[in-house]
Amino acid sequence: MDALAPFYRQGQPIPLTATDYARRSGMTLPQAKGLLCRMWRAGTVKRQQTHEAVLFSVKEVGQ
Repeated sequence: MDALAPFYRQGQPIPLTATDYARRSGMTLPQAKGLLCRMWRAGTVKRQQTHEAVLFSVKEVGQ
């Protein structure tokens, strides 16, 4: 499975929490958190802190 596939719904990018990512990818929460952290450090995804949650989203080309 492509690691970025859970970030898309009907071809459109969507922001996800670590829990959402785990559910959509079929991983456990610790696995998903580890992968999201690695993708964030590599610059593949953006991390945004809101007052309720930490959201991860696909980093578009040129950002």
